[in-house]
This record gives sequence, structure tokens and C-alpha cells, in this order.
Amino acid sequence: AFFFVGPFAAILMITFYALPTRLPFLLAERGIGGPILTGLVLSTVTLVSIPGALLYGQIRRFVSPRSVVAFGMLTLGAGLLLISWAHSLPVTILGVALCGAPLGVMFPNFIALFMALVPPSMRGRASGLLTTAIFGGQFLSPLVSGPLVAAFGLSGGLMAVAVLPICAGLVAGLSSVREGRRSAAA
Repeated sequence: AFFFVGPFAAILMITFYALPTRLPFLLAERGIGGPILTGLVLSTVTLVSIPGALLYGQIRRFVSPRSVVAFGMLTLGAGLLLISWAHSLPVTILGVALCGAPLGVMFPNFIALFMALVPPSMRGRASGLLTTAIFGGQFLSPLVSGPLVAAFGLSGGLMAVAVLPICAGLVAGLSSVREGRRSAAA
């Protein structure tokens, strides 16, 4: 169970934290705004994550947990790609919104999925492992994005980071399809 949920949670955090650590420099490089505007742009992430968190129960009525992971990762990757290509504030904000939108759904989804896959006697340990994956991803984020930014510049580095959630989303999507076929055959 952890080998599905843990890596995805870590990839989510590695990718997500590239945004607050790299976006201020990218905006400055593009001559967009200053510290206040950068803070407002970054606050978009939190604002757009709220509806997904509030609607998680309704979303889960129609979509499997693995599909939530797939869609969330692909949306996060698309947002980073859009930011890396954007040269205007509105398009950058749209990219930031795409990055933030899946966060409100992804966190409760990881918790619900993981806790459903482990026996009750292991849930304390499981929550510790999930927390480790989340904070480990936060720690690893600058270690992953830093060399990519150094090699490809800010835009290229964010584009390279976007490959992580896109690949993870494709893997989760394939897993969701396989899971759907298994349950249909049963």
C-alpha cells in the first residue's frame, strides 16, 4: 500500500514546493511585479485548493482514489508547464491555479486511500510513513529543482520538474484503468 501512496505523496510535495521556491525568481526574471504581487500570486494556490478539500466526499462518489491521484498529478504538471511557458501575469496565475487546484483533493485522498489499504493495527505506523513521504518530499524539492534550474534556467527547470507529476499521473492512470478492469472482471 505504501509503495503506491508514499511515492506519489513525495512526488506531489517535490513538485509543489518547486513553486514557492522558484516562482518568485521566475517572476522577477520576467519583470512581473514585486514581493507583494508574488505573495498574492502564490496565495492563489491555497485559495483554489479549498473547493477540492470541501468537495472531496462528493468527488469520491464518482471517481476512484487512483483516478484522483492521476488527475491531480497531471493537473499539477500541466500547471507547472504553463508557468514555465507563461510570459504574462494572467497566464502565470492560471498556471499557479492549476498547480493548487488538485492539492485540496490530493491530501484527503492520500490519507483515505492509504488508511483503507492497511489493517487497523497498522494505521499509526501507516500515518507516520505517509507523513514521512510528505515531509521528505518537501525536503527533497530544492535538491531536485535546484540542479534542474542550474542546468536549464528557471523556466526550463520548472519544465523539467513538471515531468515528475506528469509521469506519476500516467502511472496512476494506468493503475486506475487496471484496477477498473480487475473489478469489472470480478
